[in-house]
Amino acid sequence: MKKIILILSVFVPGRFRILLLNTLGYKVSLQAKLAPFSIIFAKDVLIEANARIESFTIITGLKSLTMGSSSSISRFTYVSGNGNLNMKNRSFIGSRCILNTNCGDIQLGEYSALSPRSTIVTHGTFLPVTHGYSFKNKGVSVGSYTWIMQNTSIGPGVKIGSKTIVLPGSVVVKEVKDETVVYDTPVDRKTFPMGIFKKELTTDNLEHLIKEITISFLEYLVKKKRIASYALIENEIQIKSKKQNLVIHFKKPTINCTDQNSCYFSHNIDSKIIDSAKVFVLDFSKLSCSNVSAPKILSGYNGYMFYEYGLKFLVNKT
Repeated sequence: MKKIILILSVFVPGRFRILLLNTLGYKVSLQAKLAPFSIIFAKDVLIEANARIESFTIITGLKSLTMGSSSSISRFTYVSGNGNLNMKNRSFIGSRCILNTNCGDIQLGEYSALSPRSTIVTHGTFLPVTHGYSFKNKGVSVGSYTWIMQNTSIGPGVKIGSKTIVLPGSVVVKEVKDETVVYDTPVDRKTFPMGIFKKELTTDNLEHLIKEITISFLEYLVKKKRIASYALIENEIQIKSKKQNLVIHFKKPTINCTDQNSCYFSHNIDSKIIDSAKVFVLDFSKLSCSNVSAPKILSGYNGYMFYEYGLKFLVNKT
């Protein structure tokens, strides 16, 4: 009976589907996004706020599916097996990926991505071991802040570290250490300095970059005619629109701030300020934001930041 309800739920839109799944014992946040025509068959399901499963994704047979806040699985991806898939906050599985958990669990760390057309398999046996062929069936784990680029294949038992980049078309069959850039084949590994992809930022450089990114978004709003104008005055940006004015402060606010027409952008904000939830705050160090919703004048900010700069802010939980 449960499977029949799950099949029928494929055609149920939005929040109604989430409510239906929760009546079956699943734990799906009302702020999650389950697109129509996505199939989810798993014994246990935990999907947190702002996580997303896109259309034409098939997840079947799993013991458990866990998706942290703001994680996502793109369309035409196929996940199968009787193991566990655990996706941490802000992790991403691209379109047309294939994941198999038949012989072990798969874990994707926080802010890590498996790019389109990539595969993860946990079983490595087809030819008979009694004829001398190797046997390896084991789960796969990927650390945090790791980018696995398109068309990569990952074999059973592989552990990929954190702050790592795997270049396109790699075939990974052995462990990848932390903070490594690699191109793999089954018989050879080439490594590259992380400095090719990542540079160290001083405090001054980071503050300048945050202003630069924010101004880029405001230029976008001007082009869309959603704001009339803006002006940068020292460490503040004053924004004017037909319905609302707003001031953005590039400095560390005090906990007692109560001005609802202000929001603060910073690379290092005390968690108590974010928890106070009195003003809209973006912490560029922890990539987290306050529990207060973004002012209407800045609607679309998070989406713009992610698609243009790879910044995915997570709502801070109190």
